[in-house]
Amino acid sequence: MLLAMLAIASGCDYSLDSVEGHELGLPTSSLFGYNTARELMVVLSDMPDLCPLMSDTESPPYGDYWVLSVWTLSAYETDDPMSADGYVGILDSGEDLEVDGRGTIELKELEESYAKGIVEMTFGNDEVRARFEAEPCDAPFFQGLE
Repeated sequence: MLLAMLAIASGCDYSLDSVEGHELGLPTSSLFGYNTARELMVVLSDMPDLCPLMSDTESPPYGDYWVLSVWTLSAYETDDPMSADGYVGILDSGEDLEVDGRGTIELKELEESYAKGIVEMTFGNDEVRARFEAEPCDAPFFQGLE
């Protein structure tokens, strides 16, 4: 299920801080996609080449990793910040952490070949804010959420 929720933009311009004491750092993959209701999901991760992993049912071939997924709660039709739910999954030294969050997605640009914007999320007591430039991925982003 963790892999089904993966997706993120590699063009993040600064570190994502930490969630529950785990440093997220800079993403190396940034992806976006839609479901049939046109809800938008943005996925950021430190795993390279994330899109092919999104359709795989096996665990990622990496020791430690993190994935941050953020999705709108309705069809994305505005440039204004939209309410979003989110999820961060972290595997760090054998510790598996999954935390749900709430916040917003604001798109600055959206084309077929890229999305650029800002995500602002709260996971428990931790706030995560990131600017992203994501590439499209046709993986099943919303699998398990619909």
